[in-house]
Amino acid sequence: MCGIVGIAGQHDREWVHRMNTVITHRGPDDHGEYRSPEGLVSLAMRRLSIIDLQSGHQPMSNADGSIWIVFNGEIFNAPEIRPGLERSGHRFVTSNSDTEVLLHLYEEKGPAALEDLNGMFAFVIHDKKRNVLFGARDRMGIKPLYCSKTNGRFAFASELKSLLTLPFIEREIDHQSLFHYMTLLYVPDEASIIKNVHRIPPGHQFTYDLNTQKLAVEKYWQLRFETAGRRQHGHENRHEPQLRCFHARYANRARALARLHQSVGRGAVIPRCHRQGPERGAWFRDAKRRLPTRNARHRRRRRRVDP
Repeated sequence: MCGIVGIAGQHDREWVHRMNTVITHRGPDDHGEYRSPEGLVSLAMRRLSIIDLQSGHQPMSNADGSIWIVFNGEIFNAPEIRPGLERSGHRFVTSNSDTEVLLHLYEEKGPAALEDLNGMFAFVIHDKKRNVLFGARDRMGIKPLYCSKTNGRFAFASELKSLLTLPFIEREIDHQSLFHYMTLLYVPDEASIIKNVHRIPPGHQFTYDLNTQKLAVEKYWQLRFETAGRRQHGHENRHEPQLRCFHARYANRARALARLHQSVGRGAVIPRCHRQGPERGAWFRDAKRRLPTRNARHRRRRRRVDP
């Protein structure tokens, strides 16, 4: 878990520092701040180091400093994307930072880079050449991203509490959101409990034009269901998409943890991991043996209760 914050428009440097400080719990390993030369854009982040533990400091820039990024999340297919960017002439400074891969992918493709990403993410980029802030949230909305546009300023943050530290955002309850919360026990769609503070919806991107001060939010992904007639081989391949996602999710974890469900894990994931190679299959078999069975957990509870 990491956290990102930022402001565009006239602001004090202390505002961004305060926004970043209140989310220290999201990233105890590292923190950083960036302020544009003209002082109109500031980015900051708190980092929990998972990939590229030694480097990967943020905010991060490209070679000429024309693009700066703050990024929360993980790009699962970054190792597959990086070789293509290197062949295109991009030079990497870090050993395996997925943040740097995302940075160069945006430099190469612009907003179309989102089509290539597989992961969970929320990021914001200051593109000096286009003079915009560009950001996006992952398809399922795993990583949060709040924003507010008011009084000629635009601010964003991973948590609502960061935005509430800003003097130009009033702590006024949105009554429609309060009604939804009291009815549904959550606030739906892109609204928040605070008036004039919104969430970037899952699968959406935004562009904030620093010249016109206009904010545009667009959908870049739509869930599509596969029809029965397009399926191939039925039962044999029904677990393969799950397996690919599982491999991508855990391939580069610094502290891998297997919490496999009794039926799904043993019946689908572990046998298919073995097909990928003996080394990977052995790792998952060992993880399975380390998991306590239902009977073992029951016996431990009995020992705690019985005199």
